[in-house]
Amino acid sequence: MEWIADNSDDRKKVLWVYGLAGMGKSTLSTTIARMLHGLHRLGAFFFFNHDIPQSNFVTLIRTLTHQLASFDARFCAAISQVAASNENIAGLPLDLQFTNLLSASTLKSAEWSRGTIFLVIDALDECGRGDRKVLMQALSKGFSSLPLFIRIIVVSRPESDIQRALGSHLDVCPYPLDIKSTTIKDVSEFVHHRLEEIREEDGYLDADWPSDDKTNALANNAGGLFIWASTACWYIQGHDPDRRLSELIDKQSESNSSGPFTQLDRLYKTGLQSAGSWDDGSFSSDCCCILGVILCAQTPLSYSVIDALLTLP
Repeated sequence: MEWIADNSDDRKKVLWVYGLAGMGKSTLSTTIARMLHGLHRLGAFFFFNHDIPQSNFVTLIRTLTHQLASFDARFCAAISQVAASNENIAGLPLDLQFTNLLSASTLKSAEWSRGTIFLVIDALDECGRGDRKVLMQALSKGFSSLPLFIRIIVVSRPESDIQRALGSHLDVCPYPLDIKSTTIKDVSEFVHHRLEEIREEDGYLDADWPSDDKTNALANNAGGLFIWASTACWYIQGHDPDRRLSELIDKQSESNSSGPFTQLDRLYKTGLQSAGSWDDGSFSSDCCCILGVILCAQTPLSYSVIDALLTLP
């Protein structure tokens, strides 16, 4: 928000927020987008998702442009004028799309004077590495040609190619998310809230369940990772919440490693071990086949489709 409110002459045009998986980056980006929308400052929001054809690198520039045109009639008029003079604008290389549609020279005719407009690009790392090479070149070039009244927030994991393109870019302000300083308190509040929900939904747990000690122990085990806290609460809610809560706390406390992602691996292992009897050869074989299909398909499949593929009953 300090960057958003910065109106100094030397402000950076682009804010790159980056962090590891499970740190709440998308929660942060959507929260900021809602706040900007409420201030009538959100010109466009784009979320990369490799499972959705409309959310890939090819569509980024034209989607941002379309949303910006919908934001205000003045932008619509300026962009429409360019599109009318180039019927194949959507088929141009990405760098030319950016230059022709979102640059200062294109949007100067809008004569905008009502404050800064923000474009938010989330999950940039979800764009495949091969596709991302072309996109990063286009963004690196385009960021330098933005009009003064448009600024961009990019959110991603710190992938090496994104780091090279944005980490030292003159128009980009890098902002790393630090687990210890930014999320531990928030994760603790989340855990308290979710355990209260589980108690209310269960109907059989005592009114003082869980104790403060157990709640704090679970929150501390998350190590600042929202994905750990969220997954742990789903696991606890699944069956016999009191036993599972104690089980997670005991297993995590037995570990000598304090690494948050090691803790996450251990949490997933606990969940998988509780799924059934892995000593049963038939159960183990079927589960490995099912997980194999899910991983290979990389597309959500219904139970019936998985059964049909594996000829399972």
